[in-house]
Amino acid sequence: MDRIIKINEEKKAQVKKALTLAFKCVNAIQGKRLRSIRTQPIQSKYGNSDKVLACWYKQVREFETKLGYLLDDLNTVLPYLEWVNQVQDLGIKKSECKGQLLEVDYITCNLLTNLIYKCTAFTESSEHQVGRFTFHEILHEFINLMTVRHALVYGLPPKIETVFLKMIRNKQSSFFKNGFIPDLFVVDACSEINNTLKAIKCSKDRVSTHSVEPGYKLTAEEASYYDLYIL
Repeated sequence: MDRIIKINEEKKAQVKKALTLAFKCVNAIQGKRLRSIRTQPIQSKYGNSDKVLACWYKQVREFETKLGYLLDDLNTVLPYLEWVNQVQDLGIKKSECKGQLLEVDYITCNLLTNLIYKCTAFTESSEHQVGRFTFHEILHEFINLMTVRHALVYGLPPKIETVFLKMIRNKQSSFFKNGFIPDLFVVDACSEINNTLKAIKCSKDRVSTHSVEPGYKLTAEEASYYDLYIL
């Protein structure tokens, strides 16, 4: 059974742009250049300390683990995207889908994330069920990988950068190796850019953050487990 919620005309151009980029993400995932990027040393704005490199290699491992799970179903993704293009009347031509997306800044990150949650989440078909699931899973992991890379190379938004530098100074390498790096580098960073983030609390032993309201204070019990960062 199909479930298709049509995109209204004013949003169609943005969705078309995002879906075109999604085709290029899939090309990148299936190509050789991304494998080379994952294995090459990263030249970070924040230096190449063990702590900084731990952030990158943790995300590489996360991506490669997810890719391993989904590898057999990757061939179902492009037919699903082609079906979305057709049923949503986006008019994307095959020539527009060529090439690979190998840089994901925060604008692109937001665009692709919105595609997952606001378009393809409501465009599904029993015929393309596996393709839709695989697309959501692998694109989410690809966004995380490439946004973390972009942030390490070119820099985080200023407030999150201040938090990250404090962590670099005060935490051990294990804090980053065991952490959920996209919490800080993707979710919190995008929230800062969208001006919706005022404060975060983070586990003391690993990168694992939660946004909190302005004026939030840790309870005595929470203070044993969390650090509070006012932005």
